[in-house]
Amino acid sequence: MRPETGVYVKDLSIIQDRNLSDMMLVDNSIISFAFNLKNGIPIKAFVGEKNDDELLYMVTFLEEVYSQADTCQFITNTFKLQELMAKYSGAGVKNKKE
Repeated sequence: MRPETGVYVKDLSIIQDRNLSDMMLVDNSIISFAFNLKNGIPIKAFVGEKNDDELLYMVTFLEEVYSQADTCQFITNTFKLQELMAKYSGAGVKNKKE
């Protein structure tokens, strides 16, 4: 986390009593889960719109992911965040442990 630059990256690996493959991170900023793209679920930012349906979409997605044997693979296939990061960052983003 780098609050002085205004960039916040959440690192799920600091959670010691859970398997990383069993966790998901929902955020409106893809940078927030840059260390855990396989666990990241992007969501549109809430700005007070009365017709905001994002949480309804999230419920549907969570119902789908619940039935999957491999949560991370389902997230990867659904959002393709690693592909997007590789495409737009040039060298791509690697987990700090890789």
